[in-house]
Amino acid sequence: MKTVIAIDGGGTKTIAVLVHERRVVAYSKVEGTNLASVDTNKIQALLKQAMNDLETQDEQAFASVSAVFAGMSGGGRATEQLRVKRSLQPYVSANAKIIVDSDVLSALYSGTFGERGIVSIAGTGAVVYGLNARDEYARVGGWGYLFEDAGSGFELGRQAILRSMHNDDQNRTRTRLDQAVLQHYDVKNTQALIPIIYENGKERERIASFSPVLSQLACAGDLEANEIISNARVKQIDAIKQVKSQLFQQDEACVVVLAGSVYQQLHLWKPFFEKKP
Repeated sequence: MKTVIAIDGGGTKTIAVLVHERRVVAYSKVEGTNLASVDTNKIQALLKQAMNDLETQDEQAFASVSAVFAGMSGGGRATEQLRVKRSLQPYVSANAKIIVDSDVLSALYSGTFGERGIVSIAGTGAVVYGLNARDEYARVGGWGYLFEDAGSGFELGRQAILRSMHNDDQNRTRTRLDQAVLQHYDVKNTQALIPIIYENGKERERIASFSPVLSQLACAGDLEANEIISNARVKQIDAIKQVKSQLFQQDEACVVVLAGSVYQQLHLWKPFFEKKP
């Protein structure tokens, strides 16, 4: 039975597992390795840490690795793929096959088990990606947080904080959303959010960290939270429809996979995605 390593390199975290005889025998979690935003030296250091973690947990299985698949954020370009391959090569035998591709492919196959379909990913960032039986692909979104990434944890957090700031500007009585924002960031007023949110190098993660709180508020029936999530749903549904129209016939069956931390409260999303247009 082959022994393989699978790597999921996301923007916030990177997961690596060592699989022997269809059983995970070692696991490692390190920082994010987004190829578009993390420099080569740091990516090399993080992948080295992950490989060392796996080897320490099961040296015998690690020595027999025959293939490595790395699904990396930003890994769809040939130059970036080569960059990752070179970082991984020193840790496996020269005969081991190393495949690097985009993490969207990993997310799709996690739900289809290798079959074609569409995946909507909503973690810190967001993208919708599809692949059909003719190996044609299409994607919508994934342009990064500076350009919205509708439905992402960052954008949901940003919209919630922005709503709270607007409430403060208009001198409104604090809403449940306002109180939740202040409590989450452990501040007494909205102005105190500024130095926390703008801490150098931490802006994206700090803002995205409010997304789970927003989902909890929506589950509890908060109107502002539900409005923010509803707006995101509309954009995500539209993105899925765009990808489907490019790759599949109108009456063609197509599996849609939902992946990412935003979808943990699945009932806020899935029933609406399943509705017929």
